[in-house]
Amino acid sequence: LTACYRVGQLGVVSAFDLWHVVLRCGQPCMAYGCDVTSLLPGVPDNDPWKAFTSLESDPRVVFLISDCSSGSPLTKVLDGEIDLDSALSVATSTFLASTVECFGDQIILPCQLDWFREDFTSKSDADGDAELVRFVQRHLLGDKFSSIQSVVDLAASRSSTVSVAFTAFDWSMHYLPPTAIPADS
Repeated sequence: LTACYRVGQLGVVSAFDLWHVVLRCGQPCMAYGCDVTSLLPGVPDNDPWKAFTSLESDPRVVFLISDCSSGSPLTKVLDGEIDLDSALSVATSTFLASTVECFGDQIILPCQLDWFREDFTSKSDADGDAELVRFVQRHLLGDKFSSIQSVVDLAASRSSTVSVAFTAFDWSMHYLPPTAIPADS
């Protein structure tokens, strides 16, 4: 069973298509140890989906889309009252503020930054981790920003790289159906 949605002129669209083809502009999707998007045909120029994809993928879309699990961002409705760039900025800052932690000399980042690392950095080593930390810092304010900066400064004073770890994803359901109330109560 595949989750599908009827989306305006596009017709029936699977959740995978919506995420990886439309919203992520065909960016790689690592699953089962290989890039499954490489197995898909590209979006032809005459395909109606082409009108709904932007020329460049914005990595912040990762923080706007929810699969209703506790490890994903809260569901948001884009209603057109604020522009997309502002909505992406708010979603990114909100999610990172609630998930990024510092413990001693280590920064704990949400697993989405590791899963979609290629959207945020071209490097897979400690330099890539440093780029992820810089991305996170651009979207945090106050105590969270200061905590991260303290860890970065500590690593610099030791002439070492910042230690980064990633959270485990929480697959439990974030949204539970309402409990039925017995008719005789």
